[in-house]
Amino acid sequence: MSNSIVVFLSNNLAKNKAFYLEYQPQVNKKEKVVGVEALLRCNHPGLGNIPPDDYFKYIKSKSII
Repeated sequence: MSNSIVVFLSNNLAKNKAFYLEYQPQVNKKEKVVGVEALLRCNHPGLGNIPPDDYFKYIKSKSII
């Protein structure tokens, strides 16, 4: 993980500005929506979307989850 991502997460986690939710429909074999999955996303202003594997490692290392 790059240093700029670490700095961004450090500065924005407490302010609740680093993350947002996206909702993904769950469909069955008949293509009927049967539920919704909430996906936690992180968007860096300069780097764009940060992959979940990158920010989960950081969050776990700080004992946030």
